[in-house]
Amino acid sequence: MRGVDWTRKIFLKKARLSYNHGHFRRAYYFSRFSHFLFGGKESLDIKARSLMRLKKFKSATKSFRRANRLGFNLMDHSKNHFRAELE
Repeated sequence: MRGVDWTRKIFLKKARLSYNHGHFRRAYYFSRFSHFLFGGKESLDIKARSLMRLKKFKSATKSFRRANRLGFNLMDHSKNHFRAELE
């Protein structure tokens, strides 16, 4: 169990650092992989925001809809979801 938690933290840390440094494609990669393996709100949030920065609005909309289905409220969820739908 400890190894799984450690791996999840490493992927999220790399995704956060990449996003904060402006490497959105790399942030998307790590967050997508983390969400696929472990699920979770934070990885889905980074994934959706990275897709918006990469101008992939259709995929970002799918991520926001998935968050709604899972019951997650992401950072600036309503505003970003509306923007993704609009674009």
